[in-house]
Amino acid sequence: HSVFLHMNHFGDVSQYGHVYTSGPRGLKYNLSLRNNVRSSDNQCDFEKVNSVEGVYVANVISGKYIKLAKKEMEQYTMDVKERMGKEVATHQNKGSHAKKNLSYKDFIKTLITFNRGGDWKRLVAPERDSEGKRYDCGNYCFLNLFGLSSDFPPFYSVDTAAGIIIGNGNVGHYLSNEVATFMSRDGGLSWFEVKKGSHIYEIGDQGGLILIAEDQQPTNKILYTYDEGLTWEEVQISEEKFTIKNIIIEPSSKSHYFIVYGETFKGGVKKGVVVGINFGSAFPQCRNPNSPDSANSDYEKWSPSDGRAGRECLLGHKITIVRKKRESRCINDETFQRKIVVQNCECTEDDYQCDMGFERVEPGQPCTRVAGTTEEIVHSAPAVCNKVYHISGGSRRI
Repeated sequence: HSVFLHMNHFGDVSQYGHVYTSGPRGLKYNLSLRNNVRSSDNQCDFEKVNSVEGVYVANVISGKYIKLAKKEMEQYTMDVKERMGKEVATHQNKGSHAKKNLSYKDFIKTLITFNRGGDWKRLVAPERDSEGKRYDCGNYCFLNLFGLSSDFPPFYSVDTAAGIIIGNGNVGHYLSNEVATFMSRDGGLSWFEVKKGSHIYEIGDQGGLILIAEDQQPTNKILYTYDEGLTWEEVQISEEKFTIKNIIIEPSSKSHYFIVYGETFKGGVKKGVVVGINFGSAFPQCRNPNSPDSANSDYEKWSPSDGRAGRECLLGHKITIVRKKRESRCINDETFQRKIVVQNCECTEDDYQCDMGFERVEPGQPCTRVAGTTEEIVHSAPAVCNKVYHISGGSRRI
């Protein structure tokens, strides 16, 4: 019953805003994430990892850009004042930065939270690319993924594919146009590169089948994997090449039937193309879902984690999910229901977020009082006070 809220504080043309999160009643809010990327049509790079509780992925503009842009704006304003007088300078649109050389798109980085916005961290980059080569990025090797504000397909997950996330991006300090496609099968803890270039994608068979296709140039082929990206097989789906706009499946992503659609453009005439692909008879049905981890079963037990050593806890729970083994060459029955077992864990500091009136100035830092907020405001007595009342130490349990 809590809420995420993106607020634009910086003017009509601002490329970023701040994300706030509420307590369990949706009434009291605290700052969770600064400088979250937004597009001109108000699309925010902020998505839930649908198959795992409490995990979200977001793009932010680095504080370094904000500082540099502020200095540039100040210098620009001074120049305007000198040339045209103080009147012109006061009419500059707040948040536009009037940038000459800086671009916020050169300072975008991807963050992930495993405790519902309580704290954020950078995505861990794989050591090698899909061709086995080490990334050449020195001490600044992080994974960055495109979101809804970009021209590339954004990071993507579905409810029924436990732990699987797929997206387009790059390894480096910030997001760039050296695009490849990446995947995670553990809810965003670790990643690997799937293929070079940008791709459109869809997940089916509860994660057992994943399709990708080139989306930046015409093609007549798609790639599919049955082992969550270990191997890929190519299928020609039409005689004529066309620009693939999307791959879709029924809403639960349990089916084995995919629709690929796009368009051709010849002689000034644009035509739509739709292709159906059925994997229902391509593989045998998976065996023994009720005996996961056994030798004669195609299923395993998996528990999502936030990466802390010795703990398989997420939001105070150890969650055990039954899912298909990665190497099993089979498909799920469409009636298959994942078994989920939940056990409570002892709380740690990671199970708390900043309370109202407190914030983390940077991800990973402790909760401190919001600048300009006095102790009297944060610890003020309620309207109805019966002798004593509780005050916050700066954090609240998520």
